[in-house]
This record gives sequence, structure tokens and C-alpha cells, in this order.
Amino acid sequence: MNTNFRFPEKLTPGQTIMLKGVFAANADQIAINFQTEHMEVIALHYNIRFGLGHVAMNSAGSWKNGNTENWGPEEKKANPFRRGDPFDIRFRLHNDHFEVLVDKLDFYGYRYRVGIDTITHLGIGGAGYLLCTIKVYPRQAILQSYDNARGVINFQTKNFEIIAFHFNMRFYSGKVEMSAAPNWKNANTANWSPPEILPNPVKKNEPFDVKIRVHDSYFQINVYGGHFYDFAYKVPLSTITHIHVGGNGYLTAVETGEKYTLQWQCPVCGRPSCTAQGEMFSSRVQVSDCKTLFVSGMTYADGFWIKLYRKNGDVVLYFNPRLDLQLVIFNTCKGGQCTTGEEEWVRKMPLKKQVKFEVAITNEARGFQKFINGAHFATFAHRTCSYDIALIETIGMSDPPLLVGFVMNLYLYFLISVINCVSAWGMDKLEFQMAKKTIPAKKGRFLDLHLGIYIESISNFRTQEMVFDVDLYLYTSWRDPRMRHNSSDEIVLIADKETRDKIWLPDLYFANARFCNFQEVTVPNFNLFVDRNGVISYSLRATCSISCSLDLVNYPMDRQQCAVRVISYAHTREQMRVRWFSESPLRMNEEIELPEFSITKIQPDYCDNSVYRYAITEKSYRTGNFSCLEASLFLERSLGYNLVQSYIPTGLIVAISWVSFFIDRRAVPARVTLSFTTLVSLTTLGNGLRYDLPQVSYAKAIDLWYGACLIFVFLALIEFAVVNSFMRTSEKFATISTRQTTRRPALHARSILREDTPEKIFTGEPRKEDRKVGFLHEQEELLDCDESAYPIWFPHPIVHDEPPVSEYFTRMSLEASRSALRIDKLSRVLFPGTFIAFNIMYWSYYKSQ
Repeated sequence: MNTNFRFPEKLTPGQTIMLKGVFAANADQIAINFQTEHMEVIALHYNIRFGLGHVAMNSAGSWKNGNTENWGPEEKKANPFRRGDPFDIRFRLHNDHFEVLVDKLDFYGYRYRVGIDTITHLGIGGAGYLLCTIKVYPRQAILQSYDNARGVINFQTKNFEIIAFHFNMRFYSGKVEMSAAPNWKNANTANWSPPEILPNPVKKNEPFDVKIRVHDSYFQINVYGGHFYDFAYKVPLSTITHIHVGGNGYLTAVETGEKYTLQWQCPVCGRPSCTAQGEMFSSRVQVSDCKTLFVSGMTYADGFWIKLYRKNGDVVLYFNPRLDLQLVIFNTCKGGQCTTGEEEWVRKMPLKKQVKFEVAITNEARGFQKFINGAHFATFAHRTCSYDIALIETIGMSDPPLLVGFVMNLYLYFLISVINCVSAWGMDKLEFQMAKKTIPAKKGRFLDLHLGIYIESISNFRTQEMVFDVDLYLYTSWRDPRMRHNSSDEIVLIADKETRDKIWLPDLYFANARFCNFQEVTVPNFNLFVDRNGVISYSLRATCSISCSLDLVNYPMDRQQCAVRVISYAHTREQMRVRWFSESPLRMNEEIELPEFSITKIQPDYCDNSVYRYAITEKSYRTGNFSCLEASLFLERSLGYNLVQSYIPTGLIVAISWVSFFIDRRAVPARVTLSFTTLVSLTTLGNGLRYDLPQVSYAKAIDLWYGACLIFVFLALIEFAVVNSFMRTSEKFATISTRQTTRRPALHARSILREDTPEKIFTGEPRKEDRKVGFLHEQEELLDCDESAYPIWFPHPIVHDEPPVSEYFTRMSLEASRSALRIDKLSRVLFPGTFIAFNIMYWSYYKSQ
């Protein structure tokens, strides 16, 4: 609150300068200076010091250099103000002093030290808010008296020749007498009209507030802001030139109000009125002259307002109960602007939070009569014509209370009634029910709701559970005519959770979310903006665990499409249609990096073709098409992790199994150990690969790779078994060959001794029968040496006339050993070549998917 207000003209005695506003809750001091433009002269320095608990007043005749020595002695008085409270400070200019009034009550008289003719500006500084423009009232009558028995107010001519209205408060009798004297020159009591007597509402030794409004045919008397009596004219108003206030009492202020010029002649009761065009409620409301509008309900807020609009947009009545300040404010607004300097305050509050109330506003030809809970509360004179009232608006207020009219914080169930003025309370009411928190769509039409999403982060992608976490901002926008306002700010911010809960919000939910948490650190993460046309922009931040059905056929070279699905829970497409924003509906933080995936693109899409079935009762159901939006995320899995953790280790294990082909074929323990070790290692690694994956019913790409590696290692083991079989055969033949070599000389000698004739010996041709016997004997001898030395199926060599047996078995042993070697050499080429060919086909196929 820093203002340097220039007075439109020189200040003169009799004028009043009024300031209204609210002190900030953290205010330390407020300074009000009557000064020149650049503070060379300060006629009155009014310093409210909250920390010290007093108000200091001073003057500085020459303060060009800010020298404190130019200040005079301070005059101090106890501080009547409190931080955070509203204030009403008025400075009346007299011939020799400032009269300071606080809340219209006398506070202090400060004698001039500097002439007021030097004052050109009013400077205000400190922490607070001005609720009105600085207003300079014209000269007014200031009268004082010092007794407490009675008080008299006369509307009269200068010398009491005519008294148009005599208002006599008699404390000793507890009555108020009202009368008039058309001819009172000689103080003749016979000239008085018959007195109209009522109980005196004013008490002794207490402040009083009497307002007398001048209407076309009567005086309207309001006491303490409430209607007291209507006194019909006995004398024409044109004769009144003076106000006389007398009697016994201490008078602090007499003010003459301004006269509001009407643009048209307002119709009187009974004349036809216009048809209401307001669309604030489901039914149209007509509030013409001599009609009463009823608003009943309950409030949980610190304040609310009721506005009555003309067809041209002017507000003819602004009714603002402030429960937090215990006062009611009345005003009018023209062209969307409400002049706070012309507010009328009634400092009493008949309403309470969470207690049902009924407000009745009767539109009379000369003003509005306000009744609260059946009792007359106040009268507000027309400042403009009221015959074409077309719209009623009820809007609440937020904390802090300075944000007047910004927020829909009123929880009312409305019963709006229009009745004829013949019987204000006896006619049946025409009730129009406005359900609380209903969808703002007209009957037969749908609400158009626009939506956008900003993805802040994606994390914790759990393939086994097919779930990932997403942190996002959800933006929605729609139009609610009930939230229209005429605030000075075009767009109003609502950041209060309690207020938000009283406003209708779309019933959207994340259909494929397992759970969602709304962020509330350090405060609930949301905002709600309302523009003057009732267009609402609502955004919030949420962290959701989203379910995503994964197709793992190509894992780990797969591409996935996951979606965040948003659907209306209760409203079908015939009631509410949800659409993406036309520009940039789906956005993402460019710094998002996933350890396993890369995001190729994001795409907004619709999923409203599904018809959902929902139950109504146990045995009945309905089907409906609900608006559905999808925020699609296209993901491509990064191969790096699986390449390092799966493919390379398993490929190396397969390659290690080929080392056995290069180990000596006779080194059985080494080759056995290597073959079984690679097989066990591959099996263990395969179990680890499947641990983080869901148990699906189909084979994945990683399963095919692992199965192929397992087959290669197993075939290497089979190759070793075949080679080992050939090597065992070779060893057996070698053993037989060795034994045959040691036994052949003895067997040959026996065969020679069996011959009968020398010629047989020399010729070497045995007899036929001896040859057969010799062969059988020799064979038996040979077999008796070691029956297990060779298998039965082997042909038994002929001892005579054949090459030596040892050479035959030696040749067979060499042949078996060479076969084993050939198998090893072939495996050294065949296994790697086949594995390379498999890799070429495997990677070519899956990388092309």
C-alpha cells in the first residue's frame, strides 16, 4: 500500500478525507502524510505503530533533506487498530485542527502546525490494502453537544420556521417521537403534527448510528444499519435548507449523503417488468418492482455475495455478508466496476457458518428491502433503475478476504422464489433447485471438456509385473457459467483445497492404473484458474503405477506400446465429451532416460469406441459409450544390457565347449570336465535370464538363443562321447596286437612237430584233417590266453599262411584312432561355422522385426 494521491483542489475547512482498507497481517507500521508532492512540507504525519502499540502524530515544516531535526514533538495515543483488520480512517478539516475519526468515532484532534493551504498530496505507505479510492467529501455540518438525556434531529429551515421532520430520542422515557411543524415561527406547539411514537433503539452512553434516507414521499430511518421507520412527508422537501442536531449528548459526526441521479423514471409497484434473460440457474428469474427474491441455504465460507444484474450488465445490488469481519457491505457496480468508496457498511452479522439462512430481497420502487430469517435487516436505496433485473449471481469469497469475489467458496443449496409484493411472506414460493456440484451442461447438450498431459518422468519399469511408474501433470479445461465473475483480475487463481472441493470437477480416472497418488508436498500440487466468462483451467500432478500388456515374442529386441488411459467414470458421451487440446496435447520432459528402453515417440489417441456395461441394480444393467483418451508411449528396448549380461556370456560358454575338440583325444578327464562344466554353467545362466521375465506361454527370442546355445554345448558333449568310443576301440585292438606278437613263435613250433613226413614239413602243406585240427587248437589256445582281450564278433585270424595277427590288430587300432581324430578335426570347423550361421540368421531376423 504505497500511494501518493494528488488532491484535485486545495483543501479547505469543512472537508473530510476518508480512507478504507485492511491492514496486512504482518504490518509493522502505516504512515499517512498530508504533504507537498516531494515531501518538502508535511502538515500531518499520522504514523500507526503496531510494534509500539501507539499512534504518533507530528509535522515537519521543512523536510527537504530528510533531516529529523525538522520534526516537532510527537503527539501519541493508544493504537486502536489491529493487524489484519479492516480500517476506516477519516480526517475532518477544521479552521484550526484536524479531527481524526476511526470507524466514524472521534479519535483525536490535532492542531495545525503548518497551514493546510500548503497541502497538495496525500502519501500512504506500509503493509496493507486500500479497499476504496481516497475520497474527499465536501463541506458538511459539524455539531457537538455534551449531555446524555436526549437527542434531537431536525430537517428544517434556517430559523426553525418550518420543521419538515423532527426526530426526538427521549432516553428518560425510552421512546422516539417523530413529527413535523409546517409553521413553527412562534414555537407554537399547536402547529406540530400528531407524534408517531416508537420504542427508542438508542441506548445511553453508547455510540449510535442514525441514517435518514430521503425518498419521493417519505423519510426512511435506519438505526444501526437496520430499517427503523418510514415517516411520510408533511412538508415539501424543497423547504428544507438545514439539519439541526441538538439535545444532550456528544455528537461525533453528521454527514449528508450524496444524491444519486436516476437515468430513467423507475416504474412503481404493479407496472409490467421485463422478462429475465439470466442463465445463472436452470430456470429464469424475474425480479421486477415489488417482487421479492428468496435465497436460502448454508455457507461454510467466510463470506459470499449476491449480485442482481440489469440487462445491460450493471449491478443494481451488491449484497456482501462478511462473516469474518462481522459486517455486511452494500454497493452497486457499473460497467463491470464497483466503486468501493461508495460502499455502505452495516456492522452487524445475523448469519453464522453452517447454519441455514434465508435472505429475502424486496425490490421496491425506491430501494431494496433486505430481510434475513424473516426479520428486516437493512434498506438500500436505488442508485440506478431496477425495472429490468435479468440475472442473479451468487459467488463466495476466499481467504485472504481481500480477494473480494474471486472464488466460488460458497456451499449453497438455492431456493429462489419470486412472489408479489402484496404479501411478501404469505404467497407460495416458486422454487428452483440448484443441485450442488452438478455437471455444468444444459439439458440435451454435452459438456465439452479438453484435456492435456505433460509427462514429467517415467521410472521403475517392471517387465515381470508388466507395470511402470509415471509422474505426470494433467491439464483440463471446461466452461462453467456458474463461475463467471467480474473481478478486476481477468483470471483468478484458486489454490485452496477446501475451496476446490466445493467446485464441480470432471470425474476422470486413469483406467489402466493400479493406483495413483496425488502429490501433496509441500502443499497439494494443483491450481485452478477461472476467467470472467467462467472458463476453468484445472491442473494437478499425480504419480501413477500404469499397467501395460507387453508382447515379449521378440524380447529383448522388442518394441512396446504402452498407454495412459483416461476415461470419465460416470458421464457418458451424451453428457460429457473429453477431447485432446488442439495444440500440443501431449508433451514430455526431453530429459527422460530409461535404463532399459528408449522412447521413440508419444502420440495422443482416442479409445471411445468401446461400450461399457455397468450395473444399476442387482438384476439390471445399462450400457454406455464413455469418452476415452489414450496417451500412447512407443518404447524400444535397449539391447546393451542383455547383450552384456546374456548374449555374450552364453556365446562364450558355447565357444569354450569347442576347446575340447583341440584337447588330446586320449585326455578323457580333461575333456569330460570341460564338457560338463560348460553345460552346467549354461544351465545356471539360463535360469538367471528367466528370473526377471514373466512366465508367458510362448517362446521369446532370448529363449530361442538360449535353447540353441544349450544344443551346441550338448552336441559338443555327444561329440566327445563318440570320439571316446573310437579311442576305446583303438586301445583294445592295440592290446590284442601286443599279445599276439609275444605268443606267435610257440604256436608256430607246435604246428611243425605235428607233421608226419618230412616233405610236408618242407613243402608246408599239412594234411587236410591235421590242418583243421591244428587250426582249432591254435584258435583255442589263442582264445584261452585272454577271453576278454577282444570281442567275440571279431574274426579269428588264420594262424598259418596269413600275415601276422599283430599286424592286423595294429592296423585296426590305427584306423579307430584316426576316425576319432577326423571327428575332432571336423568338429573344429563344423561347430563354429554352424554357430556363426545361426547367429547371422538369428540377428538378421529379429533386428528386422
